[in-house]
Amino acid sequence: MTITATTNVSSATATGSDTTGFYLEDFYATAGTQTLADVLVSGTLTSAPETTDDSPDLFRSTSGDDPGLNVWSYTGDASSNFNANQQAFTGTGTWTLSPEEYAAMLTAPDGGNIYFPADDVSDVAGAVLIGTYTVVFTLGVSDVKPIDFNFYPNPVNNVLNVSSQNVIEQIAIHNVLGQQVSIQKLNALNGTLNTASLANGAYFLKTTFQDGTTGT
Repeated sequence: MTITATTNVSSATATGSDTTGFYLEDFYATAGTQTLADVLVSGTLTSAPETTDDSPDLFRSTSGDDPGLNVWSYTGDASSNFNANQQAFTGTGTWTLSPEEYAAMLTAPDGGNIYFPADDVSDVAGAVLIGTYTVVFTLGVSDVKPIDFNFYPNPVNNVLNVSSQNVIEQIAIHNVLGQQVSIQKLNALNGTLNTASLANGAYFLKTTFQDGTTGT
């Protein structure tokens, strides 16, 4: 997962600490509960007036149910500053995530507001709106859409039960990298998928129906 600064300017002036950081509002609004344990690959992301310390970090409240994403620990300077009508951020940050964390991030909206200083939703009321963020999906996941399809249990242990009001021709299972790891033909309104050979993690089911429609 990568966050890349643009040359857009801050919409307001704000000063605070990078130990609190800035907050991407509603990034996890539809993700449910998911704790975050990211590992930094590389990072120069920082507030534009400051010098990066090459260690930006991501945070979601320890309860794992906060609706936003926090970025902090990005400068060694005494404070983090945003100046109205001047460039807000510079640099990039890239982190590796678990499959479950990555899947949670795929539920992010197209974009939202950025507040500073704020590390969780309780801080937003007292923080300053400095701009907006935009989410860009890769690996073809942007076509994920709801379909007439039911499955249980979730999480699954060896056998997944599936059903639909449309005849299911086949189901291809993909990992979060978009790689197909299994394909099983059903040709029925309901059936079961054998998942015993799959490693623990998050997966997508690409379903092809008898009428030629597909969904993920």
